[in-house]
Amino acid sequence: MIKRQTPRVVPDRPHYLTLEIKERGPTVWRLPSPALTMLLVQLMNKDDMANKAVKAAKKKGAKAVAGVDLLKMYSVQGAVLGLCWFDLDFDLQTQWAEYPNTLEGLEGFGSEVFEELYEEGWSTSSTVDAWSQVLPKIVDTLVDQGKAADLVNFTKAPKAKPA
Repeated sequence: MIKRQTPRVVPDRPHYLTLEIKERGPTVWRLPSPALTMLLVQLMNKDDMANKAVKAAKKKGAKAVAGVDLLKMYSVQGAVLGLCWFDLDFDLQTQWAEYPNTLEGLEGFGSEVFEELYEEGWSTSSTVDAWSQVLPKIVDTLVDQGKAADLVNFTKAPKAKPA
């Protein structure tokens, strides 16, 4: 991580939020754009990762990780946290802009972010806590986008004019 010379100022916008993370305290996050959110969703749906993660979260011990590709899970967690990173005092060395805007690029980015967080002392429980709090907020942005689309399309289609 790179120490910032001056702390970030958090804009007063709905896609910035502060969450209480285990072992880390209050942390600030920025929800990604709908386009990046869709890329994250595609990554989580690849190999049914989202369902496997939900099932794993309900289990304990060795049963929790049975059938889960942990390397892929770590890269998904890293991708979510990396795209939402908005620490007031530190920037990630791993930058999304240096990766291709593809599922494979996002997976590689996520793996590097996970390793960077590990190197900086983030425990697995902190990473999982942050991921499990940020992810529902990201999903909510997609739900909000869907509601907005429904509101826009509330009128009847115009009648065709004869030629």
